[in-house]
Amino acid sequence: YKRQVYTPAAEDAGKPIEVKVDLYRAPWPHIDNNLTQASATNNVVDPHNMLNYAATIEGDAKVGQTITAGRGDIPAEIPDETITYTWTIDGETHEGKTLELTPDNYSANGVSLTATTTHAPYFGTTSAVHKDIAQTTVTGKVTINGLHDTPVDPKVGEDLTADVVDLNPDFASNHLSYSWQDADTSEELGTDYNLSVTEGMLGKNIKLIVSVQNPAFISNLTQAQTTNVVRGELTGDVTINSKTSAVTPYVGSNLEANVDGLSPKSAESYLTYTWVEQGTEDVLDTGKTLEVTEAMLGKQIELKVGLTAEGEKVLDNHLVQATATNKVKYGEATGSVVIQGEIYVGKTLTANVDGITPAEVKDYLTYTWTEVGSGETLGTEQTLDLTEAMVGKQVKLVVGLTDEGKELYLSLI
Repeated sequence: YKRQVYTPAAEDAGKPIEVKVDLYRAPWPHIDNNLTQASATNNVVDPHNMLNYAATIEGDAKVGQTITAGRGDIPAEIPDETITYTWTIDGETHEGKTLELTPDNYSANGVSLTATTTHAPYFGTTSAVHKDIAQTTVTGKVTINGLHDTPVDPKVGEDLTADVVDLNPDFASNHLSYSWQDADTSEELGTDYNLSVTEGMLGKNIKLIVSVQNPAFISNLTQAQTTNVVRGELTGDVTINSKTSAVTPYVGSNLEANVDGLSPKSAESYLTYTWVEQGTEDVLDTGKTLEVTEAMLGKQIELKVGLTAEGEKVLDNHLVQATATNKVKYGEATGSVVIQGEIYVGKTLTANVDGITPAEVKDYLTYTWTEVGSGETLGTEQTLDLTEAMVGKQVKLVVGLTDEGKELYLSLI
């Protein structure tokens, strides 16, 4: 354009304008142009291009709050109802006059706002305005089974439940994570809000760490006290030689302690065994097996299964103890009996028990001579005198044990 005054046209919008002042050659053909030229203008502005304006972000841009779009310097002649506001967070857009800032739409990159209008002759989109989004601090008291300052007493088979009392803001509850750990080793035991206490946790102190797994939050939760040691109930039925009824021990035999249905199984290493004479504190042995000796003859033996000092720290003893044994006896007396003598009237028959062992049992034998058939008793001594009344009869001999012998020997075979 070659005039002194220039009015920018619509097609010049967004462009800078430069002017050059020169000289006509006539009538001054011999004058050199040494004029200092003006700088170019800034870009030509179209007053109807919305890019020349910007909205404003009003309110506290913080997770959990709602921010509002303000008109900023958008011309007043543009009606509100013709303006569309667009919020942008990490490339995702949301339209509307307001925007709720939630943990799900939080971004460390902040939020931007632009506006467009359908009101002619305005066109285009306003310049974007930006605002950082502030994180929200989460507070509250973590509890285990409702306890915060007091340690819980956990037991095998029970559940531990995590909760956060006075959680603020409460909408952070969907973003909590749970980590149950061995307090000594930090071994992770579970990641749910519930923890089932298992046998493998016996003797451990459990700590719970609750945190907020979302960058929209700053966690300032007060953690619960670490639990006391995990305890369990020791259950099962104690038996001797796996017999539920009283055992009859004999000299030279062994008695063995068993615990049927022991729970928890891992408690076996904590068990102690004490064999005593019933009714006394006389300890006979402290092993799992007891060798029965002659010194125990006539005694009843009792077995007590308990816990080591370490076991008592983690287990409550609810074992059903075994029934005491019967009195200790010698073993079985065995052998053969021979009837010696002539079977004539006036003669004597003798029971020869030399074939019975052990020899000591002979002091505790009984003798019963009977008539075969009728069962009539003919005598009760080791010898039998044959009389005329016995003529024609058959004689039978049964050797047994006296009451005292029965107390000392299992049986006579």
